[in-house]
Amino acid sequence: MSKQTENISRIVIMGAGAFARETLWAVNENKGGFGRYNVVGFLDDDGSKINSPVLPGSNGTVTRNLKILGSLDSLIASGFKDFDFILPAIGTTEAKKLFTERILKYSCKLPGPVIHRSVELGHDNIIGDGTIIFANSSVTCNSVLGLQVNVNPHCTIAHDVIIEDYVNLSPGVNITGNVHLAEGVNVGTGAVILPKVKVGKWAVIGAGAVVTKDVPEYSVAAGVPAKIIKMRK
Repeated sequence: MSKQTENISRIVIMGAGAFARETLWAVNENKGGFGRYNVVGFLDDDGSKINSPVLPGSNGTVTRNLKILGSLDSLIASGFKDFDFILPAIGTTEAKKLFTERILKYSCKLPGPVIHRSVELGHDNIIGDGTIIFANSSVTCNSVLGLQVNVNPHCTIAHDVIIEDYVNLSPGVNITGNVHLAEGVNVGTGAVILPKVKVGKWAVIGAGAVVTKDVPEYSVAAGVPAKIIKMRK
């Protein structure tokens, strides 16, 4: 199982919206044994936001005294090196892959997995760098989660599951045993994927769907039981 040392490392979060606020929470509450981090700022491609306060909540207040440092390109071009890792906080699977590839192109590093301290984590799981598992989720045993997987609150991942890079699990998703989610799959809130199902790369599973059989790549499935309703471009 991937683990970080207990030295305090500095993280810049890529993103400055609601998902970035949730990611900040997970980083601050990272599970013991998976690293201690200090968030030093946020990145946003909107140049007008540089040095502005970040993360206004729904009531207009600023939730943390942290600032937007600039875009990824400007940050690297300026020679700013006062951080150890960049963590993309991006909900959409396609954009998450693009930004992660930019990070790696610049030879920046992703942190090890960020796992909220409330997560129930069983034995013999492998969890990739940059993956975020939010509060009150569980991963039982012998499962593999790839690079930059988002597991939102109250998800369950059973035994012998394979989740490839850039997958997004929305809140309340239930992944049963021996399921395989290929690269970039996006699973909607409250969906259930039954045992031994494979979902092809970049497919979308609708909210509340119950997936009983394999889903082809680049398709959109919804309903109970889930059916293919269209193909993605």
